[in-house]
Amino acid sequence: MDQNNNIAEQVLGMARASLADCILRLARYKLGHAVVGDHGEMVIHIFGIMNGLLHRDHALMRQWTDMIFALSSTPVRDKGCINLCLERVVEDGIVRDNLLDAFKTLHRPRLLLKTTMHGAKFATKALKANSSVQSLGIDGTNTTPFKSEKTATALVAAVIKHPSLDIIAIENCNLGRNKPVLSAIIPAVLSNISYIKLDGNVIDSYGATLIANCLAQNPSVKNLSLSNNALVDRDAYKLAASLKTNTTLRNLALEGNNITHAGLKAFFFLVHGDGLNSINDANHHCFIDLLADSEVNAFNDPILNRRVKIFSTIMYDVGCLGDAVPFELVPRLLIILQGREITEDGEPVFNPLNLVFQYVREFNTTLFNQSGMDRDESRSVDDISTGLGCAQLAD
Repeated sequence: MDQNNNIAEQVLGMARASLADCILRLARYKLGHAVVGDHGEMVIHIFGIMNGLLHRDHALMRQWTDMIFALSSTPVRDKGCINLCLERVVEDGIVRDNLLDAFKTLHRPRLLLKTTMHGAKFATKALKANSSVQSLGIDGTNTTPFKSEKTATALVAAVIKHPSLDIIAIENCNLGRNKPVLSAIIPAVLSNISYIKLDGNVIDSYGATLIANCLAQNPSVKNLSLSNNALVDRDAYKLAASLKTNTTLRNLALEGNNITHAGLKAFFFLVHGDGLNSINDANHHCFIDLLADSEVNAFNDPILNRRVKIFSTIMYDVGCLGDAVPFELVPRLLIILQGREITEDGEPVFNPLNLVFQYVREFNTTLFNQSGMDRDESRSVDDISTGLGCAQLAD
């Protein structure tokens, strides 16, 4: 009994400290003296509030009332917003109603529901209450925020209809163990949200198939994190194949899965290829964290990414030819690469064979005379073509 009382007192003390800190932060934010985060947000972290606790402790209720009033009267700032984090908050009765009333007054808020039993339900109501929400996070550590497919479907409907939501993080919610919930969330979220985190959800081959099918349709998602799930090599093959037709996804995070060298190889050939023709047809848009050391697709500009791959491949082949290659060839290669970037109706037009033949022509003519090499000592076009791997250009 004493132990339970001690735990209750600890929870009450943490709730009081949480509300006191929130009131102080809101006052500073209102005066414009608050120190905000990297994205211009002020974090308001509410911990351990529930109806029963408020009704039993009048001092806590007064704190709660003061905090809700301060939250409801925050000023509109172009370069700032409230990042509201609810941790172990039971969103029912007066707690739910007060929070929703205050939340709907906020300008471009961010919402994080952490370790809350009914987080998905509250998130649905919050999105309906405020049309300017920027981001939504649900961290279900040790809880189950998505109780049923109906709960997931309701949240998805609110996400689809929301005019400004651009970031969603659903983490540690065991989505992979609930196929109906996963099937309801994946297609809709990938098709409507730009930045998505689905880390720590035990997503396996079933989820990978859902995601791959969506990515192949070139949905809206630009950044997708699937870290710390249960993906394996066969899932890497699916995802790599889906990205062949995707020109929207810019970042894919896969750390913490069970993907081996075989899966990495599939991703590498997707974004790089093994010859000039395959490089030209590769994905130049998506940076994959598992390939970070290779720095493939490290630039935001896909045309620049492709140019770097082609140039590095040619320079590797040139290096294999030895000292016969004059130094003067390097700036000529740069000119060739730049000159081949022609566009028609906004689409890049490039024939890697043209590049190789021009490269060989430059290699075997005037550059040798400029470098002091006799023409008789120069290598034949056939030899150079073989050295460049031209026999593999038909991929």
